[in-house]
Amino acid sequence: MRYMVRALVLAIFLFLIQGSPAYAHERWFVDQDGQHIGESHWLDWLNLVIIFGGLLLIVLVILAGRSTWYHKIEERFEKLQQTLPKGVEWRFVAFLAAVTLIANAVTGVFMAPDLLLPGVTVTVHSSVQIARSFLSGDSPLYWNASTLGGIAQLLLGVVLLSQTSFLIPGVLILVIALPMAVFYFVPDLLIDYVVELVALAFALIFFGMGASSIDRRIAVRLKLDPSRYAKLPVPIIRIGVGLTLVILALHDKLLAPNMALTFLDTHYLNFMELMGFAGFTDIRFVFAAGIVELAVGILLIFGIATRFVAAIVFVLMGVTMAILGIVELFGHLPIMGIALLLLYRGSGGFHLAPQLLTGKRLWKASLNWR
Repeated sequence: MRYMVRALVLAIFLFLIQGSPAYAHERWFVDQDGQHIGESHWLDWLNLVIIFGGLLLIVLVILAGRSTWYHKIEERFEKLQQTLPKGVEWRFVAFLAAVTLIANAVTGVFMAPDLLLPGVTVTVHSSVQIARSFLSGDSPLYWNASTLGGIAQLLLGVVLLSQTSFLIPGVLILVIALPMAVFYFVPDLLIDYVVELVALAFALIFFGMGASSIDRRIAVRLKLDPSRYAKLPVPIIRIGVGLTLVILALHDKLLAPNMALTFLDTHYLNFMELMGFAGFTDIRFVFAAGIVELAVGILLIFGIATRFVAAIVFVLMGVTMAILGIVELFGHLPIMGIALLLLYRGSGGFHLAPQLLTGKRLWKASLNWR
């Protein structure tokens, strides 16, 4: 049995490693027009094998989630939760989100590296602009959308760093940041981020009600009972990240591979060709990466072996960060924190029970709240 478990883990890792670029945002590194407009995937025997590999990945993860060793890992994490301060995982995610927001503010981007608001503002690259402004007696700030976006992110980051409120930043993301993004950016740019940001905002709001004195007072004023929402943050963020991965797989790789192919033109990560698989061209590699990302997203949405899947996501994101550098690092800090949170907390509520494959329980009985 021990050797079978090792074989399962090895099989999952080998399949996932070919799709490690799936966790990079290609649009952060290439021109938005791309160089492969009109190219698409086709359904032949090799792509059918790749699809079968994605289905096999899901089955193997389900089997791993039903194994004895996985349950032992879950028990250890549950014991660890009894020793560490309550909510430490969410405070860590808030800290990483704050770092990303502040980095965005000082580099002149809005919410993500490929989202640039119109106008000019002071950034870390604006030393000449600042010097000229001081010498001329003018203000270095230009009051436009870019400046306002930078200030908004800076304030959000400072509040999250202070850990005094989580509800207020969550609300501000929903009522200021997202509407501002919808107003200035086309849906094709926003679709990759909207679900993740909405999930993070609601998770922070519900967590803050039970973790911050300020947020509790706000909840009382609004006649909301924090205990009713205490179990929501983990499933919200798990499902939100899972849906985001599904969207990224479909939008950037499977339905329109243009951006991913353009990314591979300048970042040659298709190691399959280097290993002698000449038929595994870039378009095949993008398809495999999309299938991997789609499978991982589905596993997270349904909460199947979440700790195992979160650990894989964390490791593979770490690989892409090491390869692609600081832009990938700051852009994915919150997701890395969320991966660690899911590793620590598991599926949370509303997930498929491991008994799903045994046939002993129907779907309705397989939905658990914890």
